Amino acid sequence: MSSVAILVGNSEYKLLNPLPSCNADVDAIGELIVATGRYSKVHRLKDVNSTDLKMTLRNLLSNQSEINEVLFYFSGHGFSNGQEFYFCCYDFNEIHPNETGLSHSELTTVIRDISPTTTVMIIDACNSGTPFIKGYREFINNNKGTIKNIIQIASCQESETSLMGEPLREFTERFCIAATRSTSGPIYYLDIISALKDQYLSNDERAPHFVLQASARETFVEEASCLIKFKDIFDSKWISKSITSDDLRNEAESELEGGQNTSSILAKYESRLANKERVENVISYIFDEIKDQLSSSNLEDYYDIEFVEHDDYLEDSAKTFVARVLRSEKRLDEFVTADISSTELALSFSEITRLAAGMAPHRDKEEKITLEINLPVGRVQQKIKFIPRYMSLQQIILAITCAPSLENCYLFELSTRHPRTRWDAFADAGAELTRRWYKFSWSADLAPKIANIANKIEEDVLAHIASIADRLSKEAE
Repeated sequence: MSSVAILVGNSEYKLLNPLPSCNADVDAIGELIVATGRYSKVHRLKDVNSTDLKMTLRNLLSNQSEINEVLFYFSGHGFSNGQEFYFCCYDFNEIHPNETGLSHSELTTVIRDISPTTTVMIIDACNSGTPFIKGYREFINNNKGTIKNIIQIASCQESETSLMGEPLREFTERFCIAATRSTSGPIYYLDIISALKDQYLSNDERAPHFVLQASARETFVEEASCLIKFKDIFDSKWISKSITSDDLRNEAESELEGGQNTSSILAKYESRLANKERVENVISYIFDEIKDQLSSSNLEDYYDIEFVEHDDYLEDSAKTFVARVLRSEKRLDEFVTADISSTELALSFSEITRLAAGMAPHRDKEEKITLEINLPVGRVQQKIKFIPRYMSLQQIILAITCAPSLENCYLFELSTRHPRTRWDAFADAGAELTRRWYKFSWSADLAPKIANIANKIEEDVLAHIASIADRLSKEAE
């Protein structure tokens, strides 16, 4: 009996913001799957539209017989609507999710038709736990075909965000690490799930979601030594290049064992860490370069651009995003304090009624976000307002946030689009356009990251202008 792996990664989107690392995710997962030696066919699909993805799935899985295992991996945008989860294809539009996306139930139907012994789904996307949290049995039990054993490993719970990383998305990187921890003997999917749970044990804000309706002895690889070569490639090519406290400790311990004295080791690593001058220079370079690139963009016919800078985290729109990321990161310092606390709100009348009827109430929670810079560096946040020159255009705001730590600099970009509320004013809350974050060492090359930010906001603004112009031209016909 044969086994088939189908790996999908979408970095580019027609309407949604790009996810640069998703294509690399497919490359890394593809090499890992090939290294197991268990799959007769491994298919990689990148930046695929909905029509091509659905056609490819039908061609690969229809009229197949005696399929032992189907593995489906996806890295890209995820969309949740009610009880349904959608894998977002290149042309995804949330107004037509079933036409422009692949629904979880549609994928399951295609797989069910060939009745594989085992189905594995690995999903690195926002909202990826949705269908199984809502009630997964309806996806499995059906009169036509069966899914005997199913394993789903999803990067996050319902309504949670799957985080970006560099060069891979965070969850995909952690999956590869979890799959290569052992060096001999079989590795079971349950082993990988256990290792992933441990990696997210201290993350209160986000946790993967797992479904294991199987015997618990389903094998990822028969012999772990098959993955040693892959692990060497992974460590050199795909693992995060940012310095961590574990990296410094392990390297320092190795050098101590090699006879180097403590003072020379401390002096060596001191040069890698932050200091006052380095932090101020790096942040100034980021803000000044972004300002220069946007000031010379071709948007001046449509927008006036206003730059505002803060020495503290004053942009409320970015606070939750930045705090959630920093809270999940291991840092040696508290240059930036990030905390999220929640309190349950009083029960509403409808929830009291549910409680009286013996049903569990839905307790809403109020979150308190704390994000403070304890290190006086002068510039930590830059707000860029694109103020429209035409009444039909909306205001667009880009918030750039820097959070320094001893080992790395964290950089966040969040852009939103705001409708007009008065002749000369716009709504405080806006539709999110882009949400990305970067972590890099203090000696990293910043030019590519700055170009990514400047190019993306320019693309978002031009796309908005084009969509409004297209709409008005159609109305005029």
